[in-house]
Amino acid sequence: MTNILTLSLAILATACIRSSPSTGESGSTGETGSPDTQDTGPFSTELSCNSDWTTAPADLPQPNDYGADGTYVYRIVQIPSDDFDELYATVFFPSDPQQKLYAAGAPVVVAVVPALEIQYDLVAQLSSDYGVIEVQPLYPGWSYDGIGTSGHSDLDGWGIAAALRDTIRFAAGDLDSVDGLSIGQLVGMDVCNRPLTVLGASSGGAAVARALDWFSDDLKNLVGGMATHESPSMHQFIIYDAGALWMDPNEATDGDGNGFTWDDGRNRTYQPGACDRETCNMDYSDLRRSTDVSLGEIYSMFGAIPEQEVYYLDHNGNCVLDYVQGTGTLDVDGNGYLDDDEDYVFCPHWDDKADNDMDRRFYTPEVLQAAIDNSQLDPGDWPSYLATLDESTEFWQSRNMLSHVSAIAAAYPSSFRAVVEYTEEDHGVAQPTHPHVYYLYEALREDGVTVRYNGTDDMLDCVVPADKLSGWAGARQVGEYIAEEDLADYALPETVFNAMARAVGTTALIWDLWGPFDLCPAQQ
Repeated sequence: MTNILTLSLAILATACIRSSPSTGESGSTGETGSPDTQDTGPFSTELSCNSDWTTAPADLPQPNDYGADGTYVYRIVQIPSDDFDELYATVFFPSDPQQKLYAAGAPVVVAVVPALEIQYDLVAQLSSDYGVIEVQPLYPGWSYDGIGTSGHSDLDGWGIAAALRDTIRFAAGDLDSVDGLSIGQLVGMDVCNRPLTVLGASSGGAAVARALDWFSDDLKNLVGGMATHESPSMHQFIIYDAGALWMDPNEATDGDGNGFTWDDGRNRTYQPGACDRETCNMDYSDLRRSTDVSLGEIYSMFGAIPEQEVYYLDHNGNCVLDYVQGTGTLDVDGNGYLDDDEDYVFCPHWDDKADNDMDRRFYTPEVLQAAIDNSQLDPGDWPSYLATLDESTEFWQSRNMLSHVSAIAAAYPSSFRAVVEYTEEDHGVAQPTHPHVYYLYEALREDGVTVRYNGTDDMLDCVVPADKLSGWAGARQVGEYIAEEDLADYALPETVFNAMARAVGTTALIWDLWGPFDLCPAQQ
């Protein structure tokens, strides 16, 4: 492999500024608007790029190859931190230094993966085809190939947020690596990293919201906006009180005939409009606790939980958890979906590799309160492996994205933007109205953050091959209101698979901040 750090060493380090678009209409915040309006809204920032990579040491080791096609590579770098003895991040970047969205440089994106577990697979969230540099924090307690951040996982708590804060500072050029190298020197190409774009992938969105809130004094002048990919914005979506794809009895069929094949494992007590920023008002009144079966006997992914204990909605009122033994399904009548009179099982958050009391089971406060109200749990004789109602409330409150939106809106400049991206079939939450997406967007919109769903038509034409967009309804205006019941009509087609969809949300935010790209990945 050619040493990309020694290319063009004769070029002097220079700084270049790409001016932001100065024209464009502000987005409507009303309930109507033309989908053909391609506005980017007011801008007050500039894309800052630099070419300091030419000063990197000549003996810097080659980066590691990533992916079968050899189009991009990675480095694991150590970042200075006051809170960790050792803090690491993974930097993914194109092997070709000319593969960059702007002629001035490749935008830097901090991609935040789900942190509610303590395992790490080296997986880039964005392909190098998109001409960006991706930085992922290696969370406390996580390691790869013998390299790991010190401490232990707090399952998406303060430690995760602190690691993300320092990773953002490094990616934005506010910190150099422990070896004294900038991100540009480490990747060997022109980079554009002020202001920075942050992607929250799935429940990684909760970690983004928390870090941007708790550490706003450190980050408000570094981060230009956040993009999210189908982030479960509240606890009842994170651990599937409202429904889970993997509960679907038959993923290939539309069991209930509502036009969606993927939502047949949903909790039917959820109805559109049921949520505020703290809770979703689902019906837990028939919740019961079974001590005759374990979760692993119904869903194999919970096989490591030893307790013979399941919390469920006893929809037929027979005081028995009804499921089909040996098949792991609640679809007793075999019609391919969970009927109104079939039981619905609740799942806890847990991690048997977690440190200290993080191995306990964290159900939602709503499940625990219903168990107490229905005399299924005795507050005076609480199981030691189960987080209490107060502990569960505290645990999930900070992991609720919506609880951080107002603070973010108040702390960050008016130029701060958000993109809430979603596809026809959610990757986790089995509700056809995409309520977790709807409530996040609405919280941002109501608090005055400039936000859009997905991206503009011209941006998508630049990033996504035309055959992947067949049947798409087209872009919506910045800040446009869409009723929850109508949200599915404007989703990206499922031909835009998850990895591409994450790139759509991220590049849509970059496009909104700094305008059209010089390189169009879909047209190469």
